[in-house]
Parts: sequence; C-alpha cells; structure tokens
Amino acid sequence: MASTQGSFCRMVAAGRLVSSGILVWVSAGCAGRSADAAPAAVDGGGPPPAPAWTVAGNPGLSIGRVDGDEAYLLHNAVSALRLENGTIAVLNAGTQQLKYYDAAGNHIRTVGGKGDGPGEFRWPAKLYLIAPDTIAVFDRATEMMSRYDPAGEFLGAAKAPAPEGEKFGRDAWLYRRNYVDGPMTPAERPPVRFVLDRLPPLPDGGSYRYVKVDDLGRLWVYVAPADAGVPTEWQVYGPDGSILGRVSMPAGSS
Repeated sequence: MASTQGSFCRMVAAGRLVSSGILVWVSAGCAGRSADAAPAAVDGGGPPPAPAWTVAGNPGLSIGRVDGDEAYLLHNAVSALRLENGTIAVLNAGTQQLKYYDAAGNHIRTVGGKGDGPGEFRWPAKLYLIAPDTIAVFDRATEMMSRYDPAGEFLGAAKAPAPEGEKFGRDAWLYRRNYVDGPMTPAERPPVRFVLDRLPPLPDGGSYRYVKVDDLGRLWVYVAPADAGVPTEWQVYGPDGSILGRVSMPAGSS
C-alpha cells in the first residue's frame, strides 16, 4: 500500500471517510485539467490561480448508516480500498473488522474481529493493496500485517515492525505541523520535506496540514476547516513546490 496505496485519484476512487460512514467515489481517475500540465503564466508575472480539478464518475454511492443493519454500521472507519473487481473493502477499526461491499455498496462479508488469533486485530490502522487481488491490514498494536484475498479469505500474517530507532517507520509521519501519508521509508522523504518547506505558513492556533503523497511525487494538501459544514479544499503541489490544482470535497469528508 508500493509505498502508497496508489495515486491519490485512485484513493479517492476507493473511498473517503466521513463521520457517519464512507463516501465512495467509484471513478478510477480525475477529470478536467491534466495533472501533469503546468498552468500558464498570467499578466503581471505572478503565479496563476490554481485550476479546479474534478473527480470523475458517480460520487453518489455511499456506504454506512446511522442505525439499522450492523453490516452497514461503521465506527471509526479508518481506511478503504477499491479492488480491481469493484469490491470495496472498509477497515472498521471501532469493531476491529474488515467489511467487504460490492460495487453497488451492498454488504458481502465481514471478517476479523477483536483478538490475537489468525485474522483478528487489536488496533487495525490501515489497508494496503499489495497486489491486484490481495489486501493487507496493518495492526499497530501487534505490528502484524494480515493478508486477505478479494473474497475476504485470510491468507496469513507476518510481523512488519518499524526499523530499529525509527520513530515513523511506516508511511504515516510528522514533519513540523504536517501529518504526511507516504512515502514508506525515511530515505524517500527529503523530496517531500523540500516541498513542505515551500508551502505558505500555517495560521496560528495549532492547526495541522494533512498531506497525501501520490505515486508521481505530487502532494495533496488540506487543512481541516474549522466548520465541519463547509467543503474540504485540497491543494495539489508538484515536486518542485509549484501549485498544480485544487479539488473541493463535500462537507464532512477529508
């Protein structure tokens, strides 16, 4: 979950977690301006405004309910993936379970549960797509990586500890007031820090940035809005620190 789960557009296609469930974007890419195109200069020599990007596909598919069938109740849904066959996997950390849904959002299967046995979790933290048809679940408490096939069958588990002496040994780490998702190894992080050092300063008040690094080295950055009822605005930066675009996500998403 490669050092990331794939490009951020594929992550959006896999799903965005929201407070009452998960908003699933079924497209496999972004539409609108090319992600690799440099914005044209504007009169006056200043930087051009960031072009708006859009998410292709149907953003109406949602998984998660406030009450009713337990198969659709999500609590602390921390990670999601969309497999090549359309299956959507959601890691529901609140119940230490991995839930599978079809492309239409219908529940297929729930696996896992709290415990120390094979296929069970104590602190499931993240899903990784380690092959086109294999999901891995990282358990922060046990440092185990459990593997599942697309049908949810348990394939095995192995230890995946952080390197000795490394505080952030996986793909979630802190740099100043930036919470970064990717890359996996410390040796890959200097280019990310290079861009972060060139971003506009954060406002006072203890706010943090959330940063997702995609496979092309672009940084997808947002600061959580103070009002949960307004859209979340992502800014997209290139490896040289230039702004490439912006994406507005619905209120309540992240």
